[in-house]
Amino acid sequence: MARVLVVDDNVDSADMIAEALTALGHSTRAVYDGPSALAAAGELAPEVALVDLGLPGMSGLELAGRLRDAVAAVRLIAVTGRSGDHDRAASHAAGFDAHLVKPVRLADLAARIADLAP
Repeated sequence: MARVLVVDDNVDSADMIAEALTALGHSTRAVYDGPSALAAAGELAPEVALVDLGLPGMSGLELAGRLRDAVAAVRLIAVTGRSGDHDRAASHAAGFDAHLVKPVRLADLAARIADLAP
C-alpha cells in the first residue's frame, strides 16, 4: 500500500478521500492548502499526492512543482473539477502523472494509485 497525501481546500472532500483510502490500507494524510501540503510532504514522504488544482493562495499547478522539489519520487494525481482539454494540458505540463475529474469514483482512484505507486 502507498503513502498518500490528499490536498484539497474542501475539508469534507479531503477527509472523505483520505478516510476511504485508509480503509483500503493506504497510509494517508489530508491537508487543505499548499503550505500545509509542503510541510506534510516533508514528514510523510508521500509516494502519491492527490492535488486539487483550485487551491487558494498557491494553485495546485504551482504546488505540483514544489512537491516534486520536496519529494522527488512523488507521483502526482490532479483531482479537480476542471475537465477541459486546456486544464488537462496544464496539469500535464505542471508534472501531474494523471488528471481525474470530480466526482471521482473510489475504485478509479484506487486503481490509479495502484498504477502509480511503487
